[in-house]
This record gives sequence, structure tokens and C-alpha cells, in this order.
Amino acid sequence: MQEGLGVAPASLRAGLAAAASQLDEPGALRPGLSVPEATDVLWYFLGHGSYFTLTGNCRWPFERSAQWLYERLATLLIDRGAG
Repeated sequence: MQEGLGVAPASLRAGLAAAASQLDEPGALRPGLSVPEATDVLWYFLGHGSYFTLTGNCRWPFERSAQWLYERLATLLIDRGAG
């Protein structure tokens, strides 16, 4: 049973690591931000805790939560001078 509880977070984290790698490939990550660090940032903002805090505890609508998270992540991860 315990092993099954870790599958969803592990799968989500693997997907976020792939997204961080895809951002890094064209050089879109902010200078000095490694793929593992970008993965951690994505995990922090897109993990279950953030979602439930914004939509449950704070009672933000899903759309507002998604937009706010998108804007924060773009600021934290993306090199605006790239490309």
C-alpha cells in the first residue's frame, strides 16, 4: 500500500524534471539555474501542496490559481533575454 502512495508524486516529479530539461535545451532557463533546481521550483509551485493551499485553503478559483502559478514560474524560470 505504501509503495502505491509514492507513485503519483514520483510520476509528477519525473514529468516536471522532463519539463525543466525541455526548458534548458534551447537555453530558456535563467542563467545559473540548473535543471535539478528548476525541477525543485516546479515541484514547489506545482506540487499537491500549492494546489490545495490556493484552491482549498485560500478558496481561489482554479483559473486564478493556474494564472498566478504560471506568472510566478515564468518569472522564476525563464530567461527573458533568451532567444
